[in-house]
Amino acid sequence: MRTLKILTIALLGGMLTMSCNSNASKANSDFSKADIDAVSKSIGYSLASMVKQSNFGNLNQTLVTKAYKEMMARKEDPTQDEMMDWNNDITSYMQKKSMMEGERNTKEGEAFLEENATLEGVVTLPSGLQYKIIREGNDIRATEVDTIEVHYVGTLIDGTEFDSSYARNEMAKFPLNRVIPGWTEGMQLVGEGGKILLYVPSDLGYGPSGAGGVIGPNSTLVFEVEVNKVFPASE
Repeated sequence: MRTLKILTIALLGGMLTMSCNSNASKANSDFSKADIDAVSKSIGYSLASMVKQSNFGNLNQTLVTKAYKEMMARKEDPTQDEMMDWNNDITSYMQKKSMMEGERNTKEGEAFLEENATLEGVVTLPSGLQYKIIREGNDIRATEVDTIEVHYVGTLIDGTEFDSSYARNEMAKFPLNRVIPGWTEGMQLVGEGGKILLYVPSDLGYGPSGAGGVIGPNSTLVFEVEVNKVFPASE
């Protein structure tokens, strides 16, 4: 998905240039200035949105604007080789960025878990998962094949929130064998009505791939989860 998005960004500039150059005179006669201004603004927003969602980090905006203007001013269409070169540059940059980010997240996660293990009430399991029971709940506990209904908040170790059922005002419901390993293991440790903190190492979470724009590669995650109900697999 990320590779497709990167390729789309690289190719869209070329296709946009070809489209604007070849149909400029017809567009000017067929549409009002207001129509052209509106779609021009939307194209600009769309391009910027795709770049932001791809999480490139800090870019040289002056060079981005300069390259855009140069390409728009060119009479000849970009070649396939040029477009592939753009994509290769972008892909190489993002791979290096992901590797460096993953190494940093691994070190920070290990340091966090090492310190966290010394805190009162925190238990470290052989898998590396850490947890703390806030409220035990009753004797009904899920197995890995059961489904649970929960409210939860997920954060990075710096406190950045990336997901919350509370924010959606709707409980989440899912089978424990279809979630990250840290949840599969950890949610069997607390009963209905209980509340637990899960400290999930990256290998029990989303690993080197990360998830979405907020959860980077090799991120250690923290979840606060309240179990509302357990639905046995046999029901």
